[in-house]
Amino acid sequence: MKIEVDVIGKSCPHPLIHMRKAIMKASEGDTVIIKGDHEQSRDEIPWGAASMGCKVEKDTIDDAGIWTIIIAVTK
Repeated sequence: MKIEVDVIGKSCPHPLIHMRKAIMKASEGDTVIIKGDHEQSRDEIPWGAASMGCKVEKDTIDDAGIWTIIIAVTK
C-alpha cells in the first residue's frame, strides 16, 4: 500500500511528525511518499526514517522546490 503525506507549506517539526505517524500506521512492505517544501525537513526525514528502521528509496526535488521522499517501510 502507498501512504501519501503532503506537508507542503509546513515547517519543522510537522513534516517529521507526519512522517512518523504514517510509518507507524503502515505495514512492512508499504511505501510512504512525503511531499514538502521545507528544506530543513528534507534533511531530517531520512534521518527520522532510518531511526525507525526504514529506508529512503528515492529523494527528488522539482524546479519549484517541492521535494518528494519515498520511504520503504520495514518493521
